[in-house]
Amino acid sequence: GNYKDGKQDGEWLWYHQNGQIQEKGNYKDGKQDGEWLNYNENGQLKDKGNFKDDKLEGETLGYHWNGQLKYKGNYKDGKQDGEYLIYYENGHLKLKTNNKEGKRDGEWTRYYENGQINYKGFKYGELKEGIELKYYENGRLEHKGKYKYAKKEGEWLYYWKNGQLKIKNNYKEGKREGEKLWSYENCQLEKTEI
Repeated sequence: GNYKDGKQDGEWLWYHQNGQIQEKGNYKDGKQDGEWLNYNENGQLKDKGNFKDDKLEGETLGYHWNGQLKYKGNYKDGKQDGEYLIYYENGHLKLKTNNKEGKRDGEWTRYYENGQINYKGFKYGELKEGIELKYYENGRLEHKGKYKYAKKEGEWLYYWKNGQLKIKNNYKEGKREGEKLWSYENCQLEKTEI
């Protein structure tokens, strides 16, 4: 790479010990600027993204060792912005989130490696809000409930892997109230008063 007025400028290259390019990118006035590429030791592209004034800007892509897409997302002023996707090595979607200014914003879904949904919920910053659904790997519902201002609210249902109701609770402002219904696997529901 080159220097201009004591600052990194123009194209810069870094190499693995085997001579393959490890990283390639541009500087402008000492700051990362434009497309940056990272490679594995075998020469295969590992990830790429664009920079503006030393901050990620626009689409970023990452790849697994087998060449399958690992992640895809967008950045604005160095922070995740918009949809962000993460994939398993087999190409199936692992995680789908929405982000605003680097924080989760809205629905996010996590998947099992077989493609079945594992979890679906809503987050705004670090606060859970709205319906939350969690599934077993066989596709059956594990639990269902709602958050209001990051606290459990209303009816929450939990199920065994066979689909039978396991527990039924009611919440108000994050505290369990009223009767609780529960069962052992393959048994009838029992009731306790709270």
